[in-house]
Amino acid sequence: MNPFDLINPLEHIPHDQYVSWWQVAFATIFKGFWARIISLFLLALAIWLTSKKQARIAGICLLFIFAIAYGSPILKFTGLIK
Repeated sequence: MNPFDLINPLEHIPHDQYVSWWQVAFATIFKGFWARIISLFLLALAIWLTSKKQARIAGICLLFIFAIAYGSPILKFTGLIK
């Protein structure tokens, strides 16, 4: 068995359920109040980690901020969510 099959979510749940989960996640969590709170927390964490010389982990935090901020508009533009 391929080890990547263990972490592939489409091996465990149907495709339509997987897509609907991401649609709900971007429609609720990654919009509005919670997106701002999570992004603010991650930005503060990235600044603190940068001061502690942990630039790689701070970069990962910044990537998460980018995904939260621009994930929903990109998915709307591509037509994956409504």
